[in-house]
Amino acid sequence: RLTPEARVYQMVAPSVVRVELWGLLGVEAQVGGRSFDANSYVKMSTGSGVVYTEDGLVLTNAHVITPTSDVIDPEKLRVRVLFSPEFESSMGEIEFDAKVLKQDLQWDLALLQIDSNMVFQAAPFGRSSDLLIGERVIALGAQYEGSLSLSAGMLSGLDRQVTMRLEEDVFKTFQGMIQTDAAVNAGSAGGPLLNIYGELIGINVATLGDSEGVSFAIPVDRIHNSLSQDLMRGSFWAGMTVGELNDGGSPVVTALHPRGPAFQAGLEIGDRILAVDQKPVPSLRNYQRHMREKKPNQTLV
Repeated sequence: RLTPEARVYQMVAPSVVRVELWGLLGVEAQVGGRSFDANSYVKMSTGSGVVYTEDGLVLTNAHVITPTSDVIDPEKLRVRVLFSPEFESSMGEIEFDAKVLKQDLQWDLALLQIDSNMVFQAAPFGRSSDLLIGERVIALGAQYEGSLSLSAGMLSGLDRQVTMRLEEDVFKTFQGMIQTDAAVNAGSAGGPLLNIYGELIGINVATLGDSEGVSFAIPVDRIHNSLSQDLMRGSFWAGMTVGELNDGGSPVVTALHPRGPAFQAGLEIGDRILAVDQKPVPSLRNYQRHMREKKPNQTLV
């Protein structure tokens, strides 16, 4: 009974969340074919997400936290993150407010910060550079009021260019996508695509509207690039791109701007970053967490 899929569920389920976008209506409006009075909160959209760091960073699709009605004041939007009710006894609280930190609209990615001091379980990240067509993959989502669902299938194709419908009238063309036959519906968008070791290899986006048994995910290597170049960058510019080698470990400098602070400080492509301000950074995610706390014009050693 303890199949590879069951093991993956037990390993990663605590890291998968339901993401809800709520908006406070300023006028009487119709949303999703229903009428709502002014000054009431309305659920605008839902999707899934995955915990990226123990301090509550969550990855999801950008379209999940984008309002579907133009009557909503952007200042009156509210994002909620819900963990599955099956973890209520161990976590205590399972519903949290969250803040949208950054969006990468090119790749339909968003980074959220849960408003809590709790320590969360982050999903283990794999890599997409060595994926095999025909290998088993598993999709997790939280489309049923926070309770999780699992679907499994095979990796059907790599480096696909597809145009997908993200919302009713919103279409987006993506390149370099992972294709699978694991079932993914709208409520599972933003959730993780996993290998049989429980490692995240992609973020599910959606299915083709006119196709059955075809789903797509953003490759995890593309996600790492988005995190290092856009989502995890604060309001300062370091002038370098940082990545991760296949052997894991401390992050490595992969690109430098010739006029950037990093180049002027003497960093070279291939240098490994062992510490930030004398605090060890044993992984790319650890480095990103330290850099997220830094301010413009701050000197780092």
